[in-house]
Amino acid sequence: MSHPTTDPADAFAELGRIKLGEVGLDDVLQHVAELAKRVLPTPAEVWVTLVRGGTGHTAASTHDLARHINERQYTQGRGPCLDAAASGDILPVPDLATEDRWPD
Repeated sequence: MSHPTTDPADAFAELGRIKLGEVGLDDVLQHVAELAKRVLPTPAEVWVTLVRGGTGHTAASTHDLARHINERQYTQGRGPCLDAAASGDILPVPDLATEDRWPD
């Protein structure tokens, strides 16, 4: 099933119009997550994880499922977001049902 996508250039232009002095960080990160979801070519949920001192926090998400997945990572101390933050690598997870890097 296809879904309408936003051109990445349009998404960056939209981000550029944000007046940072008038919008809080949480709102900016939520906007980033929503734009990322619109730019992706396949339907997906998006979230932004911030890590400080090895502890993760979901700063923004496009669905409650994303928050639930993140809470599980934080409890276990590992998962795609935490591992990506630690390594600096992009760790795509195209299908959680078939994912074997993080079995829990």
